Amino acid sequence: MKEKLNLSIMVPRISMKIKQDLSIKRIDQLELENAQLHALLQKQIDINQSKTVFLAKVSHDLRSPLTNIQLSASLIEHYYKYMNEEKIFGHLGKIKDAVSNFVVILNNYLLTEQDQKVDEDQFTG
Repeated sequence: MKEKLNLSIMVPRISMKIKQDLSIKRIDQLELENAQLHALLQKQIDINQSKTVFLAKVSHDLRSPLTNIQLSASLIEHYYKYMNEEKIFGHLGKIKDAVSNFVVILNNYLLTEQDQKVDEDQFTG
């Protein structure tokens, strides 16, 4: 009878030890998953910050040609009566150059955006 009593006391202890081991393994697994999620979150934050900086730069770069276009068009509009043909064509040339620069900057932006999209797709799997 005494032996049965000892066995019945040990079974809960063994069971408790198994539960503790499983709990420790699960906690370790959760900590690992948490670290992985934190790393992914940090990478996403870095990507978003890079996008913000990139968009600010692109915005600044696009304003220059647009300002040139606006200025030349305004000069032609207000002073065309006083300008000779050479000055008018000079300002039209500036407008054309500014539009070309704008298109180049925009194309570079779109290519960079596509590259970032590919990188993000690879990142997210």
